[in-house]
Amino acid sequence: MVNYSIGTRVFWLLWETTSMVAAGFVTARLAWSSHVAHATVMGAIQAVVTVWAMFSVPSEEPLWFWLTGIALMIPAAWFGGWLRVKTSA
Repeated sequence: MVNYSIGTRVFWLLWETTSMVAAGFVTARLAWSSHVAHATVMGAIQAVVTVWAMFSVPSEEPLWFWLTGIALMIPAAWFGGWLRVKTSA
């Protein structure tokens, strides 16, 4: 049984959000057009996969942890795509 502290879980959510921003940035960089849209779709796909994992993988993580991570994925990926478009101009 793993019992992480709130601080550890918050750090993990910040790390996950930063990773999604980076993934959105890279996705937008690789897209030939509609850079931000591609990044946002990638975030949505990741959110769907995480929802699947939430129900499929046995975990002792609290529900708020899963839902917060899922809720941050699409906006973080969008921001990464937006950041790529703004830095390439």
